[in-house]
Amino acid sequence: MSRIWTEVGLLNKFNRIRESHLVTLFPKYEALLKWRSNESVLDIGCGSGDLSKKFIYPLLPNDYKQLVCVDKSTEMLQSARKLFEGNPRVSFEEMDITEDLATEQKNKFDHIFSIWCLMWVANQTKAFRNIYDLLAPGGGTFHIFVQGHIFLKTIRQLK
Repeated sequence: MSRIWTEVGLLNKFNRIRESHLVTLFPKYEALLKWRSNESVLDIGCGSGDLSKKFIYPLLPNDYKQLVCVDKSTEMLQSARKLFEGNPRVSFEEMDITEDLATEQKNKFDHIFSIWCLMWVANQTKAFRNIYDLLAPGGGTFHIFVQGHIFLKTIRQLK
């Protein structure tokens, strides 16, 4: 079994936990998202693309310009590409949100999403500075973090 399917398989095995929260959070806050025509959308830490496809993609208006899904893991991006295969307005890029941004990336996105990702980023200051710089004027962000959960306690114990 290749590493990609092991990594993606393990992530997707625990989807019930991740999705159980999202099915209540997205409908609760969806009305706060203000959409305009021809918008560019970024999903930071898209992972295998399953949550992007199930929760972010359905929110996009028909006339959106592009959805760019980024992740540090090339293996995860390979899986995500397969989920969105055949959709020319969805693209994938390897990106570490804590690395320096290229000038052409700045002020580019109208909406930035990140689901269950940013709490794992060590350099929070740099990550949020980059998110701010990626936003187009008047743009907005939607992030979901874990404040506390049994799996965080388990990880600490294992360490």
